[in-house]
Amino acid sequence: MPEHALPSHKEKAHELIMYLIFGVLATIFYFIIRLSIFSINENAVFSETVAQVVAIIFAFIANKLWVFKNQDKNKSVFLQFIHFLVGRLFVLAICLALAFLAIDKYHDFFIHLLHLNKIDYANFLFSNTLTKNIIGTSLLLENFIFAMLGQIIAIVTNYIISKFIVFKN
Repeated sequence: MPEHALPSHKEKAHELIMYLIFGVLATIFYFIIRLSIFSINENAVFSETVAQVVAIIFAFIANKLWVFKNQDKNKSVFLQFIHFLVGRLFVLAICLALAFLAIDKYHDFFIHLLHLNKIDYANFLFSNTLTKNIIGTSLLLENFIFAMLGQIIAIVTNYIISKFIVFKN
């Protein structure tokens, strides 16, 4: 597409749909890794870090090749990855701060604030084989809630950074 041509509504919609599809896939990888690690060691910062690293690598490849279809010959892939990584590290810092403050440091405060201590965790929703290691205790449920909040912040922030800084044509 020539530099002066603006993308059509159809192209914008396609790009956004592709971003959401690959974003969902990256988020699934992220959640599987984060929640699995957290259920073993209950360290939110460690599980957040490992999950983010895997999600960052997957997201860069997907965004470069299929979402923004960036073919910028003036910017090396390495330089794009560095810009992408800096943007993702900014988001990672936000998510780590959220994980540290809400789960590792002040979990009792947030559990009481959100009334997570008043939930019957023997209920099937929380105690079945599929969910007990993800939301089966007040701490696990709190971790899940703040992981979701972090991912919402990450999706919006990462799209803005990728679209207007890293992969801008």
